[in-house]
Amino acid sequence: MKKVLSICLFVFVIVLFSLNCFADDVMLLAKATPQRELLMFTDIPIVTSVSKHEQSILEAPAAISVITSDDIKNMDYANLWDLFRRVPGVDVSTYDGRRGAVAPRGFSEVFTRRNQLLIDGRSSYTPLFGGTEWDYIPIFPENIERIEVIRGPNATLYGSNAFSGVINIITKKPEDTQGTTLKQTIGTHDYTRSMVRFGNSTGNFDYRATYAYHFDNGYGSRDGKDLNDKQRDHTFTWRSVYNIDDESNLEFFFGDKEDDGRPLAVTTKSTNNQSDTRSDFQMIRYNTKVFDDQDFYVQLFRNEVLENRHGAVYLYDKNNSETRQYDLEVQHSFDWLDDAISTVWGSNFRHNSGEFYLMNGSSDLSTRYDGKGVTDRIFRVFMNNEIKLNEKLKFIPGLMYETNDFVGESYSPRVSLMFAPTENRMFRASYARAYRTPTMLEDTQNFAIAIIPSVLYTYTKGNRELENEVVDAYELGYTSYLLDKKLTLDAQIYYNEYNNLFHVYMPTTTVATFNNANTARGRGIELSTEYRPNDWSKFYVNATHAVLNDTLAVYENSMPKFKVNLGTRLDLKEKGITINLDGYYVDTYVTRDFENTSDKGTEVDPYFRVDFRIAKTFFDGDLEWAIRGENILDQSHVEAKAGSSAGIVALDEIERAIYTSLTAKF
Repeated sequence: MKKVLSICLFVFVIVLFSLNCFADDVMLLAKATPQRELLMFTDIPIVTSVSKHEQSILEAPAAISVITSDDIKNMDYANLWDLFRRVPGVDVSTYDGRRGAVAPRGFSEVFTRRNQLLIDGRSSYTPLFGGTEWDYIPIFPENIERIEVIRGPNATLYGSNAFSGVINIITKKPEDTQGTTLKQTIGTHDYTRSMVRFGNSTGNFDYRATYAYHFDNGYGSRDGKDLNDKQRDHTFTWRSVYNIDDESNLEFFFGDKEDDGRPLAVTTKSTNNQSDTRSDFQMIRYNTKVFDDQDFYVQLFRNEVLENRHGAVYLYDKNNSETRQYDLEVQHSFDWLDDAISTVWGSNFRHNSGEFYLMNGSSDLSTRYDGKGVTDRIFRVFMNNEIKLNEKLKFIPGLMYETNDFVGESYSPRVSLMFAPTENRMFRASYARAYRTPTMLEDTQNFAIAIIPSVLYTYTKGNRELENEVVDAYELGYTSYLLDKKLTLDAQIYYNEYNNLFHVYMPTTTVATFNNANTARGRGIELSTEYRPNDWSKFYVNATHAVLNDTLAVYENSMPKFKVNLGTRLDLKEKGITINLDGYYVDTYVTRDFENTSDKGTEVDPYFRVDFRIAKTFFDGDLEWAIRGENILDQSHVEAKAGSSAGIVALDEIERAIYTSLTAKF
């Protein structure tokens, strides 16, 4: 299989550069050939995440992929993280029925602590554990307008922890979701989901409210045991906008999710390791224009996650975790020197606080958490400039200054040089530096387990002397649109140097702690193409070859070297039928608990996953019936370790699943 994939990659590279060399001739031939009228779907996508303002994807100074609302609707995955399987250079792992991970360019783990997630400009990175808790996010796929996935660091605009990538989820405006929508989904594993959405306008005020109830029983383990990784949750979100005038508005966002499930699927006893979790956020943003042509916004948000853990595994009363974030950001963007320079600049202040029973403020390690908690204050100032040197050449420098309570000051620069020989082709060379700060647990964890009460304990200790992890990223990119934009070609080559990587070590037989002892190198090539021969069909294929080596061999085989994604969509509008088919090949890799020094890892066999969705609409599209299958060619396979507790490790089997849904609009 590896030989076949290598041949495919080689052929793909030859075809890509051949088309590039003869692109002008191809374009002339295409114009001379009678063609059907092209629709808007062939336009080059507009993105906002890389530079924090609207620009063509050809002008974006970083590798970026876009998942559209049509993609999301036609994949219609039960788990939000599965949407990212089709993106080149992104590793997706399902840990159990409740937890998944999305990791651009390596370092896949349960929380993906080196990747930043934004939702409508609001950070969803948890400072307590680090990374993204996908199962706790109050969001609905039906409300997403698009998802922009930046592969590679972008700390220049998003600060520390935008270390290996940035995922920006942008939801639909309330004015685009008017009326009432009802959706009912049922499927295997006792899956059920009921969703209702209502949107309306009153004068200058547009709003949308969405609610859903969801339950499923999760998966089973490799040895056939029912791990009971079930989940029951209620989710509500609100988004509204008040239009003050033609140039100013106020936006309001609110979300709440109450979840009853299990934080780790490590035992068959349903009374053990239970948790009740509530996650909520509130955000307000004021958008306006200054001096008629300059954009300005100020936003304030609050995130909170409260988790109450209980059951036989937790023998102590104070075992809750609480995380709160308050964030204020302002941004100003404008063009100057006759539009030769575009500038985006702003500042951000964030206050994080966290409490967890693994944090112990006492000097006596034999005592439990004393309730003091941890805080971290972060201040940032950022600027990004796009300088047009001539009609074909652009230089883009950017810089962020950040200071926080854990590690002090840091600077994150980024420079890109972009060359566009034609309006539909772009070459790019870039360099960026980014940092990951210690999580609250890595900084302050101080947890003791009694082996012999009052005599012998084992300790897990944080390290308040930890420095930032550092990545220096170098990248070459090429993107082109050919055949009247029907054919898209994209190639990215990257090389990353990682220093000061956090590592868990045991200086004694009873103490484990963190240090900055590890370094690594990552390199890879990402190739992708998409072909839209007409307005009712689309075909795509992408391939990734990536290698990550580190001095301590912790991450050595933690990412698949080869991945291939391919698929098609057929939209037969006259018959009201849509067919979506996606296939994902993932090479072998090793899954392990990176913070468990005794875990040597478990090898995951190569797998090929195929998903499909077939939908039929009735009554001019107001009613839709759909059937969806996930992992249909494979009874089950392992992707990652669900978790560990006292040496117990669960390997969930990602099982075949079938779902059906009915959606009605009024």
